[in-house]
Amino acid sequence: MKRLAVGLVLATLAPASALAVESGTGAYLLGTRGLAAGFVPGPGVYISDSIIYLQSRTKQDIAIGGAIVADPSIEALVNLATATVVPDATAFGGTMALSVLVPYVGVDMDFSGRFLGGPQSATLHDSEDGFGDIVVTPTIGWHDGYWNYSASLSFFLPTGKYSTAVVKPRQGVFDVLSIGKNKFAVDPTMAVTWLNPNIGLEINGAAGITFSAINEATDYQTAPELHVEAAIGQHFKSGLLVGAAGYAYHQLANDSGSGAEAFQAAVGAKSLQATVFGAGPVLGYQAKLGDVGLNLQGKYFHEFGVKRRLASDVYWLTAALSF
Repeated sequence: MKRLAVGLVLATLAPASALAVESGTGAYLLGTRGLAAGFVPGPGVYISDSIIYLQSRTKQDIAIGGAIVADPSIEALVNLATATVVPDATAFGGTMALSVLVPYVGVDMDFSGRFLGGPQSATLHDSEDGFGDIVVTPTIGWHDGYWNYSASLSFFLPTGKYSTAVVKPRQGVFDVLSIGKNKFAVDPTMAVTWLNPNIGLEINGAAGITFSAINEATDYQTAPELHVEAAIGQHFKSGLLVGAAGYAYHQLANDSGSGAEAFQAAVGAKSLQATVFGAGPVLGYQAKLGDVGLNLQGKYFHEFGVKRRLASDVYWLTAALSF
């Protein structure tokens, strides 16, 4: 059963970089840590690729690239390529691992021109695509019977394409989207997995906080973001996996910096602290192709209880190989 869980960990060791709580979402992609959240596999090389489709919307205004966008509706297609290396070495009594995640993002957004000097009755449009911010995650994992624990520290590197908003109403130019976030961020996370191979049941939990540097281009400082995730799954001898996952997110303070203060004053908000919850089903299949482990997994999250952040429906497909 632990061998079957190896494929699942590929999508959990390195959290993903999302769309550009400046720009409506954080650096950490919620729902990343689900099944096998606290499990670090044995020595080897692990490759995974995830395709994620997001539909996001809000009636609230958001700040993007120094501009204020009203009534945004966003569709994004994200590809996350992840490589994880687990050396035959230990540290602090645990198994070491290193993951590198490279995202490629295509995004389309419809919005109004209420704050941009454009025709308020018309729907404006912008689109962008390119490589996003690379994420590097060292992890240490421990095993104790059915219990598995991990501690990780993810580094979000500002490698993605970024530019401040360019708005020229007379020329009909409303270029506001960027793929990168133009800021460095770190995310320490603790996770635990209880996996009983005799009955095929696993229960998972993870908690972390994302700390972001200031976006110097817009002087916008995103406040620390707490994320808590949980998942439960049932493994069957056929290789089928059925489960459910969910998350909760809350900013621990108000965003700061002159960019955040100007945005808050312009929209008349009492606070910029964001909150969101998400939940949905998980379906997977695990098998072996010779000496190669194969894991396929699909999951869906519907977000609710959203405050001051984009609300999304997220469709997620992952294929993973272990060598």
